[in-house]
Amino acid sequence: WRHHVDAISAHITKENINSLLEQNGMTGDIGLLSIDIDGNDYHVWQSIDMINPAIIVITNNADPKINEIIITSRFALSNSMRKLLEFLCYHFL
Repeated sequence: WRHHVDAISAHITKENINSLLEQNGMTGDIGLLSIDIDGNDYHVWQSIDMINPAIIVITNNADPKINEIIITSRFALSNSMRKLLEFLCYHFL
């Protein structure tokens, strides 16, 4: 890896996400945030205020028949970049 990665095991909720981020040195601008926690994704995302990701990937699978990946960015994404991100997310996340 280009950067050191620490894996943290924690039960994540909308109430504790910001303190978990802060305790692990995650504040301010970051490149990519991916949230996939089976059912609580949107509520956790709405609670995050410790970081400012350039690109956000959130899975939406509250309905077992639907497994949607939502990609958004604070920058304008070209169609080709959006398609590349969707491909990568669907095949590798």
